[in-house]
Amino acid sequence: MAVDFRTNGSSLKLRARRVVHRLLDAERAPAHTVVKAVRPSANWILFFCFLPDGIVSDDHRVTIEALKRGGRKLMIVAASSRLADVADRLEPLCDALIVKQPQGYDFSGYAIGLWHIARHSPGSDVIVLNDSVLGPITDLAALLEAQPWDLTGLTSCETRGSHIQSYAFLLRGVDMARMRHLRSVFPETRAYSKYMAVVRLQESRLANVAAKHMSVGSIWHGQDDLTVFAPVDLVKMKFPFVKKSLFAKFSHVSAEDDSAFLRCVYDDFRRDLHAGRSGDGQ
Repeated sequence: MAVDFRTNGSSLKLRARRVVHRLLDAERAPAHTVVKAVRPSANWILFFCFLPDGIVSDDHRVTIEALKRGGRKLMIVAASSRLADVADRLEPLCDALIVKQPQGYDFSGYAIGLWHIARHSPGSDVIVLNDSVLGPITDLAALLEAQPWDLTGLTSCETRGSHIQSYAFLLRGVDMARMRHLRSVFPETRAYSKYMAVVRLQESRLANVAAKHMSVGSIWHGQDDLTVFAPVDLVKMKFPFVKKSLFAKFSHVSAEDDSAFLRCVYDDFRRDLHAGRSGDGQ
């Protein structure tokens, strides 16, 4: 069920916790290197990868290949201290590449990439995602771009307040003015490396902050996290991802048959992707 977001207030207790996080947990934004700069384009995909050892996994490569199939420009922001290794492995696979230091969670990578796009390709519509998901197993861009909002999330939930989940979303018209409106969520000069600071100051605030300046909505909404508690239902409704955590941290949540079904869906997708590549003579 799709849902529109409106600006809503926060409890005094939550506001106090956010102040504490800002005072105690803020750190300098991670240093980064622009290996390959963005060039003007109407559409970009920003893919954040956590690569502490500099190794690009098979699942990363599958996602990169799937994202490139739609013809949109691909920017990768990689978190790694192995600059040379990451640059050597990823630069041939994308249209723009930034490597940042590992601290700061995905939001620090999102911030670096979005501000870079705002400066060098203003007005672009940007699909943003991280590597916590397998896929996209369906056409991610077509799904997001068919929605009416300026900021579109795939899913949203009520955990820690109603919010868009940040593993994948579309932000239209990325320019300096839009980024200034979102500066408190995507700061240029600071970042957070503690999980709850990221949740309370960034993840759970994105939709609320954005709704003050633009239209905001999500395609699927649930009381709980649908990607964890209803993944099979989502996939049957053409949801484009399977969360990696379903086979690790949350492996106990899904029934064995459901886990097998999701793994089969992803494996079939990989086979089809490989067959398409072979058919193209690549």
